[in-house]
Amino acid sequence: MGSGQSAIEQRSLLLVSLAAAETYLHVQRSQAKPRRLQATHSREIASQPAPLSKEQSTLNQISRPLIDKLDVAQISTEVLEKIAQLFEADIVGV
Repeated sequence: MGSGQSAIEQRSLLLVSLAAAETYLHVQRSQAKPRRLQATHSREIASQPAPLSKEQSTLNQISRPLIDKLDVAQISTEVLEKIAQLFEADIVGV
């Protein structure tokens, strides 16, 4: 009965050790998940363009209707070239 008792104690110790290891791993994963979510959220925020200022937004709202009413034939070549340069800069910057 002595050796049988020892085998049972060893199995019990092994099961307790496995349970402790599983608990430890579960806690580690649970703690890592919020850190991964925070890192993902930070990367998403960093990749978003900065919000427009109120003034810039207002200027955009004003300029769109004005530009829509313009006749392209009346715009000088120099101004058209500058507009093209603005779009080229946006494409290179992306």
